[in-house]
Amino acid sequence: MKKSVITTAVILVGGLLGFQYFGRPAYKRHKETRSMEQARNFMAKHDYRNASLSARQTLQVNPNNLEACRIMVDLAEMSRSPHLLDWRRRVADLAPTTENKILLASTALRAQGAPYLLTAQILEEIGDSAKDVAAYHVVSAELALKLNKISEAAAQFDQARRLEPTNELHQLNLAVLRLPSTNASLASAAWATLEGLRSSTNVGALALRWLVAESLRRDDLGAALRCSKQLLDDPHRVLDDRLQHLSILQKAKNPEFDAYLSTVRENARTNAADIRGVSAWMIGHGLVDDAMTWLGQRPAPVRAEQPVRLAFVEG
Repeated sequence: MKKSVITTAVILVGGLLGFQYFGRPAYKRHKETRSMEQARNFMAKHDYRNASLSARQTLQVNPNNLEACRIMVDLAEMSRSPHLLDWRRRVADLAPTTENKILLASTALRAQGAPYLLTAQILEEIGDSAKDVAAYHVVSAELALKLNKISEAAAQFDQARRLEPTNELHQLNLAVLRLPSTNASLASAAWATLEGLRSSTNVGALALRWLVAESLRRDDLGAALRCSKQLLDDPHRVLDDRLQHLSILQKAKNPEFDAYLSTVRENARTNAADIRGVSAWMIGHGLVDDAMTWLGQRPAPVRAEQPVRLAFVEG
């Protein structure tokens, strides 16, 4: 009897030890796999709240789960969370690839202030391995711009363009930096580049905005008006593009001004944010009384919205 009790006790202890060393890790793996699968499904359904909860549950079980960290990066980026830099850093620590380090450097550049030590440190560390990666040169150019090193930024954008010659954004960035150059041939080539990009479905609106700005800087109202008209036909146009067109018409004393101002106001008639923007433009361009009259004619529910109430105060 005594021997039987001892044997039973040994079996129980052995079973407990077996669960400790084999059962618990298996359970943790199951829990991690299950919560990770849920996180994927929630992300696919755009249920970001539950995706975050499931990813965090995964990380409670395994803080080194790379996929869960990447989901947290995506969620932080979408919500513009101040924790994005921390999640980028975790991903780069778990998977120290050149791509992940470039993304970390780029995020640090946006999140931190001058002199941008983390970005500079990362770019220096990966300089040899990333010299043939266009994204590395783009971040290097952005850092140079932050530090007001225009020539260096242009050189970096030029290298990115050489590495990815079909990438129109690299072409545009380089042209923008060279546009005000005192070197006539560089400035002329930059203008030609932007002219060539003005019909692009990807960067056409950006190219046109820079052409308008440069035309105004050169006091060439004719060129500014032509580019501005084309910009208004672009699907990526915004209210600021319409207001700038109004500014050009007014400055040129163009007879189309009154009709276009009516069009802009009509398009903004029930959008509180746009109403405030149009009102601010009118007030800033000597049309205060007209602005107040127009604001007073907005429907009562629209006048009650915060942007419109602020517009009355600003007038």
